[in-house]
Amino acid sequence: MRTVSILTAIVLTACAVGGAATPDRPIDLASMEVGSCGDAFFYFLNDSGTQMVTIAIPGLANRATEAAETIDESHAVGDPGLIATLTSGSHLDQLVCNDAIEFDPVVESEVAASRGQVQVSAVANLDAPSPMDVALTRVQLTVTGLTFGEVGINAASFSDLEVGWFAG
Repeated sequence: MRTVSILTAIVLTACAVGGAATPDRPIDLASMEVGSCGDAFFYFLNDSGTQMVTIAIPGLANRATEAAETIDESHAVGDPGLIATLTSGSHLDQLVCNDAIEFDPVVESEVAASRGQVQVSAVANLDAPSPMDVALTRVQLTVTGLTFGEVGINAASFSDLEVGWFAG
């Protein structure tokens, strides 16, 4: 599996430093590992592997490949084209883009987003040697007002992400 993600710009209007997010301490995506894989799945994982935000935009790579040009999409929570969750537990890194499970992940809670919006811009990598390589390049992902119950993310922007996978 190949995931390459380079974080070049983050804008947060409020954030928590360390610890779990609460209603008074919004999620700090800037302090989390960012990764991506599949078609298309993005995750943000804290250092201890106990809290994770996932954003899935099913079929994004297929749509970009069919368009053969940059595509821009906007999805609001509730749209079938967006799945966003906040998961708490332990060893959560074992749940994402991982074919080699070392520890059994424990999911204590999983909360679906209740409001917010995700905008994505992506370019299909039409020069990939096989369909199981980097599928999307120059991905820009912007999260606005994403809220999970009482816990929120104000605004976060990521650019120059790549999304891909290898057969495992």
